[in-house]
Amino acid sequence: MKSPVIDSVFGELKFEDGWVGKRSIEFPWNAKEVEVWVQGNDENETILSEQRDAYSHFIANEKSIVGEFSEGMFRHYQGIWPDLQMQFGESASELAPKIESVVELSKVIRVVALVFPIVVERGERKFGFLGECSWDTEHGFGFRMGYSIGGSDLLT
Repeated sequence: MKSPVIDSVFGELKFEDGWVGKRSIEFPWNAKEVEVWVQGNDENETILSEQRDAYSHFIANEKSIVGEFSEGMFRHYQGIWPDLQMQFGESASELAPKIESVVELSKVIRVVALVFPIVVERGERKFGFLGECSWDTEHGFGFRMGYSIGGSDLLT
């Protein structure tokens, strides 16, 4: 097991099948502490400059990024909501309630982590949010900044 480290950008990180830290993020529905996951890029679990740059970008633009994420999730949910109603039938009001605003996302999602995945191509700076959702308890959701929304495997 690797010892905790103090990264120059991410701060304190522990190794738990990848580097894990914590960060408080203000979402429209509440402030929440989430895990920050940084996936190592080689056998030494190296954190690359692209990941540090992506995190620095997140910090510098946190309010607008969280706003983009929240609006994107709201639009996504609004788009799939009619299908969820048919899929869940009598359980729909519990598993996929109608929501009217971004603030009501708290009824259907719980953000768990801010993820900085492995750098596949030199220069790429990807990150996104992972979480749990009421309509897919097995897979949850993944939201890669740039508006890719899918299952939680989207950021791995």
